[in-house]
Amino acid sequence: MFKNYFIMTLRNIRKHTLHSVINIVGFSIGMAVYLLIFLWVQHEFGYDRFHVNKNDISQVYCEMLYTSGGSRINMGSYYPLAKILKEECPEVIEAVRYEFATGLLLSHGEKRFTNDAVGLADPGFFDIFSFPFVKGNPDTALTEHYSVILTEKMAKKYFGNDDPIGKTLTLNNEVVIQVTGVMVDVPTQFIEGISFFC
Repeated sequence: MFKNYFIMTLRNIRKHTLHSVINIVGFSIGMAVYLLIFLWVQHEFGYDRFHVNKNDISQVYCEMLYTSGGSRINMGSYYPLAKILKEECPEVIEAVRYEFATGLLLSHGEKRFTNDAVGLADPGFFDIFSFPFVKGNPDTALTEHYSVILTEKMAKKYFGNDDPIGKTLTLNNEVVIQVTGVMVDVPTQFIEGISFFC
């Protein structure tokens, strides 16, 4: 029975070639677009879903008003705001400043790395975000100035198979930062290969 359906389908395609090609190409494009949109929406809804306190985390945005009358929304705020929010708003349990930076020079011995993403964060970063640690303690990892937490991928890149805890990296040939923790590689929704230091 299926063989007969298949033969009839092939005959119809041969008989109405142009019409069949238009239908098949249209259906293929439609399915491809549908799958791409589905995967994109699924990826977008995956942001921050792995954090334990995901429903309690908020980001502060600021609106910049121009003298010309226009405005622009920025995904951030001014640095002093975190302290003021904690002091004056009882609803705010913890506030953390975070900045994403690229183009910094990180070096270890003779090795130099310039294209890695780096996140600058306050010590309370891991009180809010629950990235699983492989080595080190998230409660104390950023308490000292110039501490750095690496993802597993970055730890392997900088130090190979050696234990990175206690080892140092040099930032822009000036500042020495010490590795105090290694966390699992972050989900794709976060910046891949990111390191945190304060």
